Amino acid sequence: MDWQSERLSDADIRDLSEYFAGQPCAPVREYAKITLPEPAKLQRCAYCHGSTGITTYPVVPNIGGQKRQYLIDELLNFRTSALDKPNEADNERFNRMMAPAVYDLSDQEIAQLANFYSQQSCKP
Repeated sequence: MDWQSERLSDADIRDLSEYFAGQPCAPVREYAKITLPEPAKLQRCAYCHGSTGITTYPVVPNIGGQKRQYLIDELLNFRTSALDKPNEADNERFNRMMAPAVYDLSDQEIAQLANFYSQQSCKP
């Protein structure tokens, strides 16, 4: 999205944020933990993103209800950056918070996490 967002003003970013925040999402899932088995590595994500993908930290994105393929792609990108250049701050996908959580996840574990979070609601 870099090329799409590089020309946006601060006001444009605020307006877009407000617009997208007001869009509907998947209905709230009751008893999600009971109906959806938790992946073995869920706690790695849940510490920051919450066990259903809704975080209490203002700088951490909510991932509940996010598209499955998007979550897979992002986790693969974070894992690749953590393995390829773990100490290089100029690696554009490297994230010091994500690196220790994803560096040793298998493709299957990434798919399980993406499946779980994609089936959650995007609202508490």
